[in-house]
Amino acid sequence: MRKVLILAVALGLGLPLAAQPGVYAVHPAQNPEGKAFTMEDVILGSVYPAGTFCRWDGDRLLTVPPAKPAERPLPVFYTEKQSLFWRSPDGPCTIAASDDPSITYGSTVSRNEFGIGGGIFPSPDGTKVAFYRKDESQVTDFPLLDITTRTGSLKNLKYPMNGMASEKIGLGIFDTATGRVVYAQVTDFTDERYLTNVSWAPDGASVFIQVVDRAQHEMHLNRYDAATGAYVGTLLTESNDAWIEPLDPLCPLEGKAGWYLYRTDNRDGFRNLYLLS
Repeated sequence: MRKVLILAVALGLGLPLAAQPGVYAVHPAQNPEGKAFTMEDVILGSVYPAGTFCRWDGDRLLTVPPAKPAERPLPVFYTEKQSLFWRSPDGPCTIAASDDPSITYGSTVSRNEFGIGGGIFPSPDGTKVAFYRKDESQVTDFPLLDITTRTGSLKNLKYPMNGMASEKIGLGIFDTATGRVVYAQVTDFTDERYLTNVSWAPDGASVFIQVVDRAQHEMHLNRYDAATGAYVGTLLTESNDAWIEPLDPLCPLEGKAGWYLYRTDNRDGFRNLYLLS
């Protein structure tokens, strides 16, 4: 069974670790159903939805699921063609609309690289939602043979070939209370940057984005104000001379406001799990 390496980066957390900070081996926990939580289970946003916390219990790492729908009903966000909608109490509401096939809202981006598995990210309380805006207008068409037709036919898709123009990605944030959309003010690298592993602070006031340069050598873990989209700060950076491949969003630590679990690219030569403030 895999062991999870934890680096305590500060004292006074009240966590059941040794007295001094350092690297500790922590055995994955078993839930009542007998499932062993792996490192991916614990922090993958695609496995645990918004509102999930991580919890320390002795020497075990557990997850705390979000409140049940009956306790906290969540709104529904969905896409149709290139547009994004919200099913409000008064009926369907348009968040972002596009009639251009090259521009889509709320869909996955970057061909699902870097841990990207979707394009809609509700806040923990469901009052806001972050979403991708994908602009492929400068990306060349790439023909594929569709063998499901009787004689075969060509189908074009957008694919950024090496050295040619890539898609341009933005992250919008919609507030159901105001009906307003703002965009995260990302200025790192060039406009062909990757925006990966989007996650929320537990209070819904901030959005975290792991910004990767197109050359895939550097990543900035940035925080943005959810109300204005303004850049707040960079929590850390990762670099790799070969290529960098962040795969996991942050997971907030239950009962420790401002503390998160973060898995590195290979900062120490391994994909270790860290405590991050």
